[in-house]
Amino acid sequence: MTSVLIEHNHNKLNHENESGQAISHRLAAQLKRCQLTASDLPTSPDQWAKLLHIIDSTYTSHHEAYYVLERSLEVSSQEMSALYDNLKQESAQRIDALHKSEQKTRFMANMSHELRTPIHGVMGSLDVLRETKLDERQATFINTAYSSCEVMLELVSNILDYSKIQAGQLSLEKIDFSPKALVEDLGQMLATMAEKKSLAVYCYAAEDTPELVYGDLARIRQILLNLASNAIKFTEKGEVFLSLEVQELTHEEVTLVFELRDTGIGIPDSMQKSIFESFVQVDATSNRRYGGTGLGLTIVKELVTLMDGRVWLESVPEQGSQFWVELKLPIKQLVPPKLEDDYLAGRYILVVEDQPTHQTILKNYLKAWKARPIIANNGMEALQMLRNSIALNEPFSAILLERLLPEMDGKALARSIRTDRQG
Repeated sequence: MTSVLIEHNHNKLNHENESGQAISHRLAAQLKRCQLTASDLPTSPDQWAKLLHIIDSTYTSHHEAYYVLERSLEVSSQEMSALYDNLKQESAQRIDALHKSEQKTRFMANMSHELRTPIHGVMGSLDVLRETKLDERQATFINTAYSSCEVMLELVSNILDYSKIQAGQLSLEKIDFSPKALVEDLGQMLATMAEKKSLAVYCYAAEDTPELVYGDLARIRQILLNLASNAIKFTEKGEVFLSLEVQELTHEEVTLVFELRDTGIGIPDSMQKSIFESFVQVDATSNRRYGGTGLGLTIVKELVTLMDGRVWLESVPEQGSQFWVELKLPIKQLVPPKLEDDYLAGRYILVVEDQPTHQTILKNYLKAWKARPIIANNGMEALQMLRNSIALNEPFSAILLERLLPEMDGKALARSIRTDRQG
């Protein structure tokens, strides 16, 4: 290459009569590329040969660099093309999966609507049949059929709600309602549901709860009913407790915390993190025994999330579970109209109750009404406290008496109180 370059330059000088200034510029460029100065120019043929060899190697290295750069660009182009193809294929697969998911959601919603219609028809017919003259055996069959329809309707409703949530079609409404009234209504419903199992049902709403708030009453009731029905379903003996506390209160909004506590079978630690996922149940044994689709808690979680709230739990197997629901709601009316008569303020009230949960509820209510509650666990304690109060000249203004008490029931205690007073 060097000899060709020399010959080429020589011929060019002879034939084109290139000026010395042009040659000087060419030489300066080559020297700069080789990192040489004018003082480094050779003075002998051997030195010129070495210089031309350096120039030759410079050209070669640049060609190699260009070659490597071209290859790198070619490889990068191939990789980018492959990456684009992969992304395009993955996007198509995701779009297809989303389309199939939407089709499945629409199918579930349509099917739920179609199933609700005949179930309502059967329930209506059973209601009419109930009004006819039936013997005890026939009435039992009718009630069983009606209960079965209620279970099916609940399952279908859960599937419908789940479909709406997955499709993003569930909207929340805001109306003003009383949180205390909601808890009281739910307490009556729970008592009816728990009656067959002879479970004790307790309800409590803190006195500082705002009178009226804004929110989706139907969905909040649904959340609490799902939790409450689970509590009763998985509890064979003991109690179910529903409470409402105020976590934070301002003039504009309130943070309410609902608690559902039971003494049921509990939830293992390994299942507590996944219990709110779709179609998850504690185990196959409980599924066979208690039934259900595993959507109740999923719907609870989704509805609470839609309301910007949170739900969490604590549970001990064979001891029971506690669920909490926290919701922040705007306030419509902070306090009820104030009563002029504050009769209980400062007065001693005797509470005769052996159940700790009921004791706590009654004590909280009485303290909120500014009364002074005194707790007796049984009839003998109550009689002794009555005698002490009379001796101290601080008699009780009222007695709250539980009918079912150990050793001495409520009626026997009431007779003893009358006799003791007369003596």
